[in-house]
Amino acid sequence: MFKLMKLEMKKNDFKPYILAAGIISVVTLMFAYFFAAIPLIDPSVREGSPEVTTLSFKLMMVFILNTAAFTCLSTTMLGKIVMAAYQEKNGYLILSYPIQRKKILVSKIWLVILLNTLWTIVSITVVDIIFLGTQSWLPFSNEPVTVGLLVDQIPLIFTAVFLVTSISLLALAIGWWRNSLPAALFSGLLLVCVPSNLSSLQNIFLIIVVAAIYTLAAVIAYHLMVNKVKRMEV
Repeated sequence: MFKLMKLEMKKNDFKPYILAAGIISVVTLMFAYFFAAIPLIDPSVREGSPEVTTLSFKLMMVFILNTAAFTCLSTTMLGKIVMAAYQEKNGYLILSYPIQRKKILVSKIWLVILLNTLWTIVSITVVDIIFLGTQSWLPFSNEPVTVGLLVDQIPLIFTAVFLVTSISLLALAIGWWRNSLPAALFSGLLLVCVPSNLSSLQNIFLIIVVAAIYTLAAVIAYHLMVNKVKRMEV
């Protein structure tokens, strides 16, 4: 499978996606500072919504913004690399390869998943480090940066990976069924709204439960897509 993944890397131009991943990190960091500056711009926010002033809230926003953005990026990549390959005008080319069709599909999907997993982890980690690292000379909060705060980010990072992977796979399945990339992107946006809304509660347990449900559904969708490709061989 790794040989097929290398071939996919050579066949597709990933530079725009790498650039998009970098832009996501920069924009997320800017939004983190924006959220941090709100209580300074409008002091009434401290009284009406004191949770907004905490570092935990700001880091939760980093988590959800990265999750939403990389879900869209992953869904777009899956649509371009997977859906486009099995459209009617390209399907006969895939079916003519002297390789198991399942392996081709699996290599395409896992390449996108691995890339977005790496980018999601790097993005959240780098943004968190930069944002918290600047607290010493650009303090947006009187709250100290503690080891416990840093440790709390570990489950968020892995939850983001599972959400990005599962939602993009579910969106791919829906888009493939509808034969529409816009339908896949719209589905991804709708699915990511659930953990986004839960993030306002700052309850990581509920978000993990949603991620687990999405992951189970994504596994089922994945096997359905693989079986669909197997039927195309007959």
